Order: sequence, then structure tokens, then C-alpha cells
Amino acid sequence: MTPTEQDPRPPVSRRPPPSRTFSPWMAVSALVLMLILVNGVRAMLSQGEALQYSQFKTLINEGRVSQVVITTDRIEGTYQNTSNAIVPFYAVRVEDPKLLELLESKNVPYEAKADNRWMTELLSWVLPIAIIVAVWMFFFRRMGGAEGGIMSFGRSRAKMFSEDDVKVSFADVAGVEEAAD
Repeated sequence: MTPTEQDPRPPVSRRPPPSRTFSPWMAVSALVLMLILVNGVRAMLSQGEALQYSQFKTLINEGRVSQVVITTDRIEGTYQNTSNAIVPFYAVRVEDPKLLELLESKNVPYEAKADNRWMTELLSWVLPIAIIVAVWMFFFRRMGGAEGGIMSFGRSRAKMFSEDDVKVSFADVAGVEEAAD
């Protein structure tokens, strides 16, 4: 087709894509996702090298552990490896009543720390409720169409006509077969 020829088809009107409106649910979802990611990255950065509990006790006896933080389920800290570099570590906590005596005898500074689990506690209560409310709102919006919505079952959609409003007479439809019925 040459540029001088015209296309016989009428031009198709292109509609712009529908713009997405701001939804508070999108903002809440983004915030929750961001908090989960930040918590995960923080946990990954603070982990260090995984040690068995027996390796941990051996390092204490050798005097290579420089500090220890004891939580409810983990023992974290730092130690010096064979090249005298400080390495962070963690070990699963075993109930050992002599651990504190061993740390004090080797002059290792230690502290106990309560776990900060507010994020998991908050999400375990709020997230299921938010999902239920979101599904509930989604279905109510889908059901609230032109029919009047889910709660319109008791309303009559019949229209009242008076004889003055009817503008079609029998003479207008006299030749139509359906009108004879």
C-alpha cells in the first residue's frame, strides 16, 4: 500500500488503559511486605557462622570467644578464628546449667536478651483478619452490580405504568403475528 492511498477502514479509537486508583489495601500490603523484608534481611545479616554447641564450648575453653549474647533459643556472639579475625557465630541453645560458670571462669562477657517477636505476633493476629476482610469486601463489590446488590432481595424491580404513559396502540401492531396472541 502506497502512502498516497487511504485505508478504507474507519480509524479505530484507542482507549487509554484504565488508570489504577490508589487503594489503601495496596499501601497496607506494601508496608507489610516491606516490614517482612526488612526483618528478614536484618535476621540474615546478624546470623554469622553456624556452630554446634560442642564447638562453641570448645572455643570457650580455648579462650577464643570474645562475647556472647544468650536468647531463649540461640546463643550468638563473636570469636577469633585461627587467623585472629573476629567472626560472628550462632549456636542453638542447649539447657546447660554450667554454661554461665564456664563463661565467668574464662572472663567472657555475656548478656541475656529477650527475643523481639512483635512482628510475628502482630502478623499472626492481623494478617488472617485482614485477608478475611479483603475477601469479604471483594465479594461484596462483585455482587453489588446493576441488580442492586446482595441485599436487594426484598425489593421489587417492577415498574408502574399508567394508561396515559402507554403510547403504543393495537393499531400500531395489528400486522404483527405476535400481537394476535
